[in-house]
Amino acid sequence: MAGLFKKSFKKDVTVYGMNIVLKKLGALKTNITKSKDKIKEQIAEFLRDGETERACTQAKVLIRGDSRVQALDLLEVYCTLIVEQIGLIHSMKDLDPSLAEAVSTILWAAPRLMTEIPEISTVADQLSNKYGKGYRNKCQENTHRTVNQTVIQKLSVEAPPKFLVDEYLQKIATEFNIQWQENVVRRLSISDTYERHLFGQPPSLGDMPASPTEIPAGPQASPPPASGPAVNHPLPTPLLSSAPGAPQPGDLRPIQPMANVTKTERSSVDAAVSEYSRDDEYLYEIIE
Repeated sequence: MAGLFKKSFKKDVTVYGMNIVLKKLGALKTNITKSKDKIKEQIAEFLRDGETERACTQAKVLIRGDSRVQALDLLEVYCTLIVEQIGLIHSMKDLDPSLAEAVSTILWAAPRLMTEIPEISTVADQLSNKYGKGYRNKCQENTHRTVNQTVIQKLSVEAPPKFLVDEYLQKIATEFNIQWQENVVRRLSISDTYERHLFGQPPSLGDMPASPTEIPAGPQASPPPASGPAVNHPLPTPLLSSAPGAPQPGDLRPIQPMANVTKTERSSVDAAVSEYSRDDEYLYEIIE
């Protein structure tokens, strides 16, 4: 009996709704872009007055706006693709694999944009009529992993990371000729960080300003082994002190070849690096 009342997919309604969604996506992007200059002026004023916390709050608003614009750009591409391929969608019973990302991303984004673009719900309803309510629910949970990851990240409600906020503030300070620098942000590759903590090599700042905090000198290490020369360097303070059996800040330790590193040492360093890893590729370290 339920099958007799199943709602049918309407091609014309879908196309009409998509065209409205496209217009509103463009208008939403324009409004966000227009507000950027005003927000940047507010941030500059806060930085001049030394109100860093208020500047950070507005910087987060600016970052979210930029992220939303990037997500809306992608959604425009997907909506346009659906309109162009509406004939294929209408004629095929199952979802064509080439359209899976576009359809699933629109279904995922619909509840997150329905307040600003109510028509996207109508479009989502039509796609749900075509492919089933179950498929729609799976898309909103990204069960099939076909939703565009960039859209997911850019429409996230999580606060942006501190290093990104500081980067925005520094760029705005430079643009408005304001002398401001709260933190130095350094981006370190996993391999570089692993090497630093494994061999006790000091960080290389390159062109970045030097940290105001000097690494304290510690007791001298024992003479290097007869197998080859070794160089003593102060161990970096931040991470190794948390690893089991690791040297403490200020200790000196000879650099040794990779072949001489024990499994225990590798495990300790791996644990320290993993604990401070922010993502799969990079670590971010803020030097106060």
